Amino acid sequence: MSRFVIADSTNHYDGRDVARRPLGGTETSVIQLAEALARRGHEVVCRTNTPERVLHHGVVWLPLGTPRAGECDVFVAVQHPELLRAAERARRLTLWVMWPPASLRRRHRAVRLWRHRPRPVFVSEFQARGYPRWLPGRRPLAVIPFGLP
Repeated sequence: MSRFVIADSTNHYDGRDVARRPLGGTETSVIQLAEALARRGHEVVCRTNTPERVLHHGVVWLPLGTPRAGECDVFVAVQHPELLRAAERARRLTLWVMWPPASLRRRHRAVRLWRHRPRPVFVSEFQARGYPRWLPGRRPLAVIPFGLP
């Protein structure tokens, strides 16, 4: 099976928070994806702004500031190209775009996209149509809608 590393800097959370408090759509989606991959037998590490190391439902949750991810098969950066620098030795890089892609046009983010050249994955056709053609990404763009729990 594969080793996935998912990096998200949106909030302070780990897998336990879905049952403890209200979360936003990004956080809930990351938790659901991570747990679904773990149930399929993959090794999953999530790096978020959690304050401590947690093992929950087969997913290891680590603080973003800890040492780099190490070797993995797939590195998924959630929304922010800045997170791609934490992908040390990843076989595949992915940028999971959950919000409108307009922020990716900013110079500092576009430079990171060109430097790392991740595969962008969108949650809707509307988002994919808003992704500028001058930014890197294999065409046609990948669209994977949110699943239902």
